[in-house]
Amino acid sequence: MANFSEIVEKVVSLETEQMEEIKDIISKVLVEKRRASFLKNHHEALKDAEEGKLFGSNNPTEIAQWLKSL
Repeated sequence: MANFSEIVEKVVSLETEQMEEIKDIISKVLVEKRRASFLKNHHEALKDAEEGKLFGSNNPTEIAQWLKSL
């Protein structure tokens, strides 16, 4: 398998249209990875909520007390 610098050299040697295609593919892959990460975080937050691990309040004093307890 080629290392990072070899891949970069190969990409730089491509025609502009091919580079644009690679850029589009990478952008789409990055979006999908972010979505997967958001979904994972969402599931973890739901689990934490079910286990009573989440804290929320509109009261600044209550929030300050909670932060001190950490």
